[in-house]
Amino acid sequence: MSHDTSAMHVETLTYLDCLDAAPIAEFRSSPPSPYEFVNWRDTGCELHPSCLNCPEETCIYDEPRGMQVRRKLARTLQALSLVRSEGLTVEEVAQVMQCSPRTIQRYLANPPS
Repeated sequence: MSHDTSAMHVETLTYLDCLDAAPIAEFRSSPPSPYEFVNWRDTGCELHPSCLNCPEETCIYDEPRGMQVRRKLARTLQALSLVRSEGLTVEEVAQVMQCSPRTIQRYLANPPS
């Protein structure tokens, strides 16, 4: 009884055997990411309407607590401006900014450098 050895060999080929036979350029070093084929919309963030046209050096989402830090900086600068240029008291600034006088005191105690 004779067996066809070529048919048996084809059945036992593995993926690695195929890699050895194929040109390397046809295979990736890793499988494609599932995100590679998604149609992403450029919706931007609170600061800019488009990520691709953003003038910022680093994205706020790449920084730890990025948006929180920027909001606090903006509020601190607003409090400093109201106190220095408009001459308002801490209590008046707190009413304008709808926060406590203690918050304004913290803003004034730690101005940005």
